[in-house]
Amino acid sequence: MARYLSAEWFDELNAAAQQQDPQSPARLARLSLQQVVTDSPDGEVRYWVRLDQGRVTAGLGEAESADAVISQSYDTAVGVVRGDVRVQTALMSGEIRLTGDIATLVEHQDALRGLDAAFSDLRDRTSY
Repeated sequence: MARYLSAEWFDELNAAAQQQDPQSPARLARLSLQQVVTDSPDGEVRYWVRLDQGRVTAGLGEAESADAVISQSYDTAVGVVRGDVRVQTALMSGEIRLTGDIATLVEHQDALRGLDAAFSDLRDRTSY
């Protein structure tokens, strides 16, 4: 079982991304996100997610050029991944902070929501 935000977890995330539905809204999206997770067991973790017309990839480190940066605590990130915390609620309460091109995020919200189904199996195989 891969530990959330570990190198092994990103390997499994990328493998799961290859299995996504070819009709997913992500197939039309071009988007690069930088994620910043604070207060994790390993300290601050930075990773990126890229959607490029159907190809979804993610990895540890800095995005080359992110459209937006999403920052949140480890507890909030875990809650979102598990489905216990709604992103919209966390945004409104300030638990998730966004910077960058917010309009691009709004434009691609269906693609981002569609990724959740592709990663549901990984969620069940992740330790937190």
